[in-house]
Amino acid sequence: MSLKYKLKTIVFFVLFSFFSGCDRSSEFQGVFVYSDGGSINVLNLNSIESSVKVDFKGGGYNISDVTSFGDNSILYSACSKYGCDSYEYSFIKKRSRVVASGFRPFYMRNHKEILIYDSGSSGTTLYAQSLGDSKKRKIAEVMGLKLPNGSIVDYAGPIVKISDNLVTFITKGNELKAYNSTTREVFGLGFNDCIPVAWLAKANSLLCSKVNSRVSFLLDVETGLKIGLPFYFGFNSVSYSKKYNAIIYQKPRFSFLYGEVSDLYAYMLDEGREVKIKNKIFSVSGYWQD
Repeated sequence: MSLKYKLKTIVFFVLFSFFSGCDRSSEFQGVFVYSDGGSINVLNLNSIESSVKVDFKGGGYNISDVTSFGDNSILYSACSKYGCDSYEYSFIKKRSRVVASGFRPFYMRNHKEILIYDSGSSGTTLYAQSLGDSKKRKIAEVMGLKLPNGSIVDYAGPIVKISDNLVTFITKGNELKAYNSTTREVFGLGFNDCIPVAWLAKANSLLCSKVNSRVSFLLDVETGLKIGLPFYFGFNSVSYSKKYNAIIYQKPRFSFLYGEVSDLYAYMLDEGREVKIKNKIFSVSGYWQD
């Protein structure tokens, strides 16, 4: 192979990588609010323009667990070697405030209650805490996740909203459970081996990831019917839009310049069609607000 041919090949790959990384406007409306681990960003899904709202880079914090706290604010957790706290960030006031100790917060708006995980000497537990009240009520112990080396670690899985009063999560023994914020009742749904990812309102089904397996499926919690999906969505930064009946998620790919990068996609459930939204995005958590 001649030197001239090698140089042409290198130039081709450089140009291909550059132009394949150029974003265009998408067919979607709304925003994707996400954390890249050090900051919180808001991506306009139509113009594909992104802005940084909270920046902890260089501060020794890991920023994650971004979720909605209303029309003009979000919840997120910031963890350091000293522990985790959860914050509210107001887009209007442009500042953050601590709302609870712990991580992976989830807001039950109808009852002004935050569900949150916290770790102690006895392990990691899911709690409920009313806004403005430091007292926590125990909801459930988390599941033990077996790592490839055989060790067991606590796993605080996603909290997924099914209705205004009902959420689901995975607990000890890999059991899928639900919490009713009106009655404060915790009960099993009769299923195992489902890490809940998102509630698909139009399908009346739960998007699940199998425990210890790269498999995604839909679960009808009333009938128990499971429907396989064409690929693995994971369970971080996965969100659902009822308006579009679509799932937003990340998918990794090889890049000649950067090694492995992730792109943001939407999967249109009605059409079985995958749409790329943005190239080269890294998100540890996020949600789609349309």
